[in-house]
Amino acid sequence: MHTELEKIAECLLDSLGADTALASQGFEQWMNTALPLLGRLFDVMDAEPTEAAAAPAGAWGSSTADAVDDGPERIYNDWLIFFSFFRVGQGGAAGGVTPALLAQMVPAICDEICSDGANKSGALEKQLRFKLLTELYTTLPPDSVHRCAVYTRIAQYAVEAGCPENVEANVEMLRSLVAEWGASLEEQRVAYLATHAALEASDRLLEAQAMLVSYLRHSGALAEQPAAAQIAVLEAALLSAIRAPLTASINQFELLSLPYLAAKRAAGSTSCASDTDKAVRLFTIFGVEDLPAYLAFHGDATNAAWMGSKHISHETCLEKARLLALTGLASSAKMATAIPYSTIAAALQIEMDEVESWVVRATTAGVIRAKMDQLDQTVSISKSTQRVFDASQWNSLGDKLQNWNTSVSELANAVEHARLQHASLAAAN
Repeated sequence: MHTELEKIAECLLDSLGADTALASQGFEQWMNTALPLLGRLFDVMDAEPTEAAAAPAGAWGSSTADAVDDGPERIYNDWLIFFSFFRVGQGGAAGGVTPALLAQMVPAICDEICSDGANKSGALEKQLRFKLLTELYTTLPPDSVHRCAVYTRIAQYAVEAGCPENVEANVEMLRSLVAEWGASLEEQRVAYLATHAALEASDRLLEAQAMLVSYLRHSGALAEQPAAAQIAVLEAALLSAIRAPLTASINQFELLSLPYLAAKRAAGSTSCASDTDKAVRLFTIFGVEDLPAYLAFHGDATNAAWMGSKHISHETCLEKARLLALTGLASSAKMATAIPYSTIAAALQIEMDEVESWVVRATTAGVIRAKMDQLDQTVSISKSTQRVFDASQWNSLGDKLQNWNTSVSELANAVEHARLQHASLAAAN
């Protein structure tokens, strides 16, 4: 089999010295003949599990000529021969791989590498297939739009093959890459979702949620009337944020600015007819409403049953609603700097002797910065986290700045008055 591959390579080398048309035909022949041949190498590996298992895993990344006669290292090196010619062929029209042919070859190569890989292969073969996908990725130029498709297949295969931890990605990196690739909107969507699935499957839940939020905010995924598939993604993102502790989800309330959710807020919609409506309603409560609104939502038996079916903890949600109620008190322009214990107890619907423990919880969570006066039974909050920052928050900030300006003016007047009095007394003496 290896001899056949070398013969095809020799024919290809001859074709590279001919005209463009012949070179293109040579590479097309390479694709049509070599790919099935390379794919059958995996069948040989499956048929000889003992020899495959004995091969040194560390040698897969080596392209040295002293490869063993069979096993994963030999398969890997045979594929490298193919990738070498594939790389040469991308060197312009004279190289033989035209844009149209490249668009055909990349998916075909991915299909051959991944064929049955996640279902029938052993762990060793899955790792080899994953390695070959990454080799294909690096074979393409950094700004190749086809890198997006290969990257997506890498993420998808990692999940299918049970090795999602092999996918290294974060929001900033992926956003930069899709821009470099010049990926279309649809290609970006698929890449974001594949990466999210890999991160979620490897229990990197905060990174997975950030990827989903970035997808929704930056990929143009949602309009006021999104498609059913996008609704499903939105619902998944909202449920993930709802289930998460407050420290992990408070920055995700920016999703409320998405046109679809903003339109529902503007219409004052409180509909809970569908599962998506329930997710939107509960997320909106946490984003802009208060504890009584959450208690009313959970008090509905249908909503409570839905929460149970979606593995949403009432205790987690109740804690989140109370912490948010405390931040709401702190950010209210009408609230005095020192908030009485009784006011906090009423807002959080707790006993007076529980106030201090809830202030400690909120401080530990990082949503407020506060000092307690146990003698006066008051809490002074110097800083609080905003859930959203819209027109009402700008108005509140304006009121606070106006109050600060008034206070500074009054202090300046008092200082000037004292200076004049001091000067008058000095002149009299």
